[in-house]
Amino acid sequence: MKSKILVIENQTQPLQRLRKYFTKRRFQIIRPKETESIFNICKTENLSAIVIDPGVYGKRSAKFLQNLREHILPDDVKIFGINGENLAELN
Repeated sequence: MKSKILVIENQTQPLQRLRKYFTKRRFQIIRPKETESIFNICKTENLSAIVIDPGVYGKRSAKFLQNLREHILPDDVKIFGINGENLAELN
C-alpha cells in the first residue's frame, strides 16, 4: 500500500516538481478539489504527510496549520511547509 501525501498548493504557482518527486518515490498524491474540505480529507484518508504552500492561506496559514495539528491530524502525520516560489530543484 502506498503512503498518502496531501498536497495543498497555490493554483498560480503549483508544486508540480514536488509532486513528481513524491510520485517517483511511490507515494500516492492527494490534491483537494475546489469543493472538498481539507479537514474532511484529513479525517477520511490515512495520510502520512501534508505538504502545504503557506502562501495559499496568507496570514491565516499559521492558524490553519495549528488547527489541523491540534484537532484533526493524528500525531504521526507530518506537516511540511514549502513555498512554491522558493522550491529548489529536486533530483
